[in-house]
Amino acid sequence: MNDIRSVLSEAEGRIDRAVSAILAALEAGEIPDDDVFDAIYAPRWRELSYQHWTPIETADVAVAWLTSGGARRVLDVGAGVGKLCVYGALTTNDVAFVGVEQRADLVEEARRTAARLGVEDRVEIRHGTLDDVDPAEFDALYLYNPFAENLGADDTEIIDSSVPLTFDRFRRDVSLVERWLGAASIGTRLVTLHGFGGHVPDSFRLVASQRDGWDALRAWEKHAPARRR
Repeated sequence: MNDIRSVLSEAEGRIDRAVSAILAALEAGEIPDDDVFDAIYAPRWRELSYQHWTPIETADVAVAWLTSGGARRVLDVGAGVGKLCVYGALTTNDVAFVGVEQRADLVEEARRTAARLGVEDRVEIRHGTLDDVDPAEFDALYLYNPFAENLGADDTEIIDSSVPLTFDRFRRDVSLVERWLGAASIGTRLVTLHGFGGHVPDSFRLVASQRDGWDALRAWEKHAPARRR
């Protein structure tokens, strides 16, 4: 029992130190170190960060691009542990960040993180899939290649086997997002990290891009109605 208490106490101490370091960096106008930010998460989720969660330096740029057009409600598809949403709420004013995530344990971790950093009032992490989202609620959309896990060639590309992962689901989800974009209002912002597996309609124009690892972080804005086919 004492060993369990010691482990729990050590974990709480690590989290408290991470929270203090994150808030101190932001107060000083600095971007928190990625490893420091990840220290707020449980070990099993920290180990996945390099592959599945948005790096903080990337999140800093992505949030600026998502909100520079005046967006007030941002949707993160496949929010994971909520890293983008939480960082966005920490670094903006009057912007709500909503994440949709299909794994219940990730949803719980994301919600805990938002509460620990004091932004639970502007971060909402929904447990569900794209079918549980009304895209008309949002004026900006973030996609960190959320559907590629369905195509995972090895274990490093798959978080776990708790949800169905198939090529048919990949095609369905990509097609649904393409329809969302086609129906989006003029001015809607889209930011992708390593793409999303689909086509961005011609009604969107690329407004920013930068190299990020082996691919790119890109931002689009809808400037015209979708073309009728």
